[in-house]
Amino acid sequence: MALAKRCLAPDKAGRPADAGEVARAVADLRAAADERVRRAELDRARAAAEARAEWQKRRTRLAVAASVLGLLVVGGGGWLAVRTQAAERRTDADGAANVALGRAEQLAAQAAARDPATPEEGNSAVAVWEQAAGAVAQAAAVAGSCSAGVAGRVSERAAEVGRGLERARRDAALLAGLAAARWRNSSSRWAAVPTAPNGCGRSGRRWGPRGCRRGWPGRTP
Repeated sequence: MALAKRCLAPDKAGRPADAGEVARAVADLRAAADERVRRAELDRARAAAEARAEWQKRRTRLAVAASVLGLLVVGGGGWLAVRTQAAERRTDADGAANVALGRAEQLAAQAAARDPATPEEGNSAVAVWEQAAGAVAQAAAVAGSCSAGVAGRVSERAAEVGRGLERARRDAALLAGLAAARWRNSSSRWAAVPTAPNGCGRSGRRWGPRGCRRGWPGRTP
């Protein structure tokens, strides 16, 4: 537009000197227009690249957030599953321990109610206490997986049954010792009875032609 005004200027000095100057001016205008177009294209390309980069960043952030959320969901589900399994194992262990403890308490009550008076009865009481100790051992085998309350009961019953078994063994040993002492005393008294002469036994009988008769030799029956 400015070149056209110069070409139509009324003053000759204001107009281009010749066609070459006009051509150069037109070429400069075209070059400037091309440069503006090129810069505009570069700006558009740069803006598009920046937009793509920004979108890629946002997409990456979204992917990372989704991954983290997925891990949290999976981890939370796994943690919940682990807790559920642990609770189930604890419940099963509590049930098994309670059954064994019930059996141990029943046997311990039976053993404690006994009042042995002979070695055989003492050994029988020891056997019942040993059965109670075996039941407590079964409960102790799963006590590590039990709840705190049940594990405490296992420890208490183990101590009680241990004391009862030790006491029963002492009583059985005492009864066996008393029985042995009585047997030795009885044997000693029997061995101290004198034997009558001429074949008579400890009963004072003497064997003769008519069989055994009471009294010592030289005495009339």
